[in-house]
Amino acid sequence: MPQSPVLRAAYRARAAAADLAPLPRSVKDEALLAMADALEVRTKDVVAANAEDVERARAAGTAESVVDRLTLTPERVRAIAKDVRDVVALPDPVGEVVRGSTLPGGIDLR
Repeated sequence: MPQSPVLRAAYRARAAAADLAPLPRSVKDEALLAMADALEVRTKDVVAANAEDVERARAAGTAESVVDRLTLTPERVRAIAKDVRDVVALPDPVGEVVRGSTLPGGIDLR
């Protein structure tokens, strides 16, 4: 059975995450900043492509409340770029132990 484009993209994202996680923080930050820059430079292209997606969603009968959440405007794209930049200011969670315990037999689970 063929996979949907969304499912294929999700699988590629998972594989990419595994490749990116061990990279130095500076490399990840540089990539995030490049994404934010690209969003700002290509805002018109992003909004135009999104308008086509929104039209297809409407034609498919998607609820207007969902269509509204999916609709990108230049302001929303700029906000996304800002949010991507804000991620750079966050601590890198890779390698951080979120929770853990010791299993019977003394095995540490982290």
